[in-house]
Amino acid sequence: MRKLFVSCTLFCILGIFFFFIPNFFSTSIGKPFFERALSQKIGGKVSVETLHLTWKGPQEFQKVSFSTPQMEGTLETLSSNIPLWRLGSFSDLFFLKNGQIAFPRFGSLRLEHVEAKIEHKDLTISGTTSQGGSFQLQGRVAENRLTLTQPFSGSLQLTEEMLQALNGRVIDAKNPITLQLSAGSVFPLTSFSWEKILISQGTLELGQLICHGFPSMTSFFAMLNHTSIINRTAPIWFTPIRFSLKEGFLTIHRTDALIAGAIHVCGWGIISLPSTKIEGVFGLPADTLENSLGITGLSHSYVLQIPVRGTVDKLKFKSDSATAKIAALVTAQQLAKKTGPFSPLINRATGPKEDENTPKPFRPFPWEK
Repeated sequence: MRKLFVSCTLFCILGIFFFFIPNFFSTSIGKPFFERALSQKIGGKVSVETLHLTWKGPQEFQKVSFSTPQMEGTLETLSSNIPLWRLGSFSDLFFLKNGQIAFPRFGSLRLEHVEAKIEHKDLTISGTTSQGGSFQLQGRVAENRLTLTQPFSGSLQLTEEMLQALNGRVIDAKNPITLQLSAGSVFPLTSFSWEKILISQGTLELGQLICHGFPSMTSFFAMLNHTSIINRTAPIWFTPIRFSLKEGFLTIHRTDALIAGAIHVCGWGIISLPSTKIEGVFGLPADTLENSLGITGLSHSYVLQIPVRGTVDKLKFKSDSATAKIAALVTAQQLAKKTGPFSPLINRATGPKEDENTPKPFRPFPWEK
């Protein structure tokens, strides 16, 4: 009889204990256990001001703070209707309200008013940026990486801090910067690495940037007889930059730009990340050669190609090659003028040959609209 009484007592104590487990973890005593479990789950640190847990649901976390090597932020509310015993898997339905997320690696970039829905492995998230833009994302989380299931679109306005990070040369942006990424793009969620990012197709629209001084392009402007631009403030109007990223190599397709409303240039190439080493081409289209150097008779699609090496911060133009090509064009034009009626024949014989590998431009250009 005594053993039965003891067994019943222990059973009741255990029953009461299990019944109040959610209440225990909701208190200041049990909360650290839950915070440590969440911290291990995200590979960072998590703190929760208020917990409200029940066996069958709903579960609610209020004023959550978190930080990882890639990001840090706060959530006003994280809630779910799942039972407590399935909470650790994060495989059911969760709702996130009024989040703020910062990315120290990318300067002052900050997401605000973040609203998200996590259902099984699918994620839908939207919000605004502290720079006055917005974003919307749909993806799937699996194996510590995010795969976009729908195209991503986002925008932001460059801030003073971000402008200063651009070597102080960019002093203003006339338009918000917009970014679009194709579905199927992949991003790591734990250890960041450029080699782990896959972007099949992306488009970055810079619009018009106001820049002050172009010291790295002194020889280029001198070659085109535009030395007055070197130390002045001037706008650069870009076409949309189309790119892809795979195994740490950023491929930039042909991008055209108009400098100071007068000089049309273009460029394309491959940048190795994170070293930013570049192997590319800087191009002078036919209209620039005609307007700046008086070279006429060129095909509208002709581009004088100048190899570019170095890094993004320290570009090295092979100006000797460009000077030689320009001299050849000028000589051919002068020779054609002297031959009178035979000039078309001379042009075909001595004129520039178009490179079949020259990418075609995406037209119309913004300044043509």
